[in-house]
Amino acid sequence: MLPAATSGHARWCSERGRRPLVVPLDPEDAEGRAFDRALAGPGRPDAVCSLYDPGGHQVLAAAARHGIRTPEGLFLVCASEGPAYAAAEPAVTTVTLRPERIAEVAVSALVTPIESGHAESPGQHTVPASPRVRASSLPPVMY
Repeated sequence: MLPAATSGHARWCSERGRRPLVVPLDPEDAEGRAFDRALAGPGRPDAVCSLYDPGGHQVLAAAARHGIRTPEGLFLVCASEGPAYAAAEPAVTTVTLRPERIAEVAVSALVTPIESGHAESPGQHTVPASPRVRASSLPPVMY
């Protein structure tokens, strides 16, 4: 897990009196077996944020195996550009890190000093992530 995400998760949990839960991603674990322990039993989380693809698909597989419906019993968000999340059942909320925009900013930061003849550092640039909200993170509709 990314250091900033790990420390942010630990801080969030500490502020709420909760124990942090981190499941290392195994990209070869198509069935999501790494999530079985976390999703079994009474202390299971009510939400999962996967920082890597294919973590969202793995969580869906593990939740189904444990009889947990998404979003009714588990909210799910995944940081991914993968279009398959939109077609999943349920459709999974993703957070795009906007790689095309990051590439544009990076190239501009490299080219501008060269073209201007000034070898100054371009400083920090921030490209905000963008959520693509879908059914997996929305409260179920009650009729």
